[in-house]
Amino acid sequence: MRVLIVAWRAIRVMWACLTKTRELPWIPISITVIIGGGLAATPILLYYYLCVVLTNVCSDSSSDICCLVRDNPPWLLVTGLAIASPTILLWFWRDKHRRKDLRIAGTGQVTERFSRAIEHLGSGEMAVRLGGIYALEKIAKDNPDDYMATIIETLSAFVREESKKRDDEQELQDRKYQDLNADVMAALAVLGRLDNKTGTQADLTRANFNRALLSGVILKGAILDGANLMGAYLVEVDLTKASLRAAKLKKAILMEANLTKAKLRRANLMEANLKGAILTGAYLTRTILTGANLKGAILTGAILREPSLEGAMYDSGTVFPKGFDPVRAGMVLEGAGEEQT
Repeated sequence: MRVLIVAWRAIRVMWACLTKTRELPWIPISITVIIGGGLAATPILLYYYLCVVLTNVCSDSSSDICCLVRDNPPWLLVTGLAIASPTILLWFWRDKHRRKDLRIAGTGQVTERFSRAIEHLGSGEMAVRLGGIYALEKIAKDNPDDYMATIIETLSAFVREESKKRDDEQELQDRKYQDLNADVMAALAVLGRLDNKTGTQADLTRANFNRALLSGVILKGAILDGANLMGAYLVEVDLTKASLRAAKLKKAILMEANLTKAKLRRANLMEANLKGAILTGAYLTRTILTGANLKGAILTGAILREPSLEGAMYDSGTVFPKGFDPVRAGMVLEGAGEEQT
């Protein structure tokens, strides 16, 4: 009777686990019942068989363990051991699904936060837009695999669209630099801070930063093809491996800028100030550098294929690629004219 009661309770426990499990692991349960239950019960049944069936030396007054086994068959213990293994397995299975449910719920919350942040980007209030930008940064850092690429693309699109609202026809003779809106600067700062391992780069193609103050901005690997950066203040910017194909950089201030391995094919850097800039390994194919200031610039390993360097200034601190002749390229050494006079 006791065996039946224990078995019934065990069945109820197992049923409670099964009803809360989405996918029943029938194969693992069967294997566990057969192997686990068999291994647990074998020693007990073997001892019972040896003590009770094969021997008959037990008397009524004997306290030998064999007598105890004979008088109290271990069916209860055997049943418990047989049921324990699948019960433990089902508990782990249920815990796995509980964790999965929590993960799904967390994903839903992140999706809601993302949607709300996107809505904030379209707000008419600056504070709300800033809140949306920083919320997207937080989401990207917390969920890089799911949201990093999407958020980089979203912030890039935001910067591109906002930059198009700026005046594109300002005279370069007027050297009054203009601050970008706080939300645009915040988005650029976030793009620079995100540790992107997805391969997605900030796409600022044809963005308008004409005469913008962008000192110290970090845009490693960014795509700035065809961007308008004429007269922009780009002191100490980090454009390592950035793509600036056909970018407009006429009279831009790029002092001590990092342009290592930057792609500047057909870019217009006429009269740009590149004093102390790092152009190590930069691609300068058909790049216009007429009248540019390259004093102290580092061009070690730069690819100089058909660049326009007429009138570009250099000094003793300028480092050129091996075998490059600046005089033949039409460049002017600082102080050369004074010495001739």
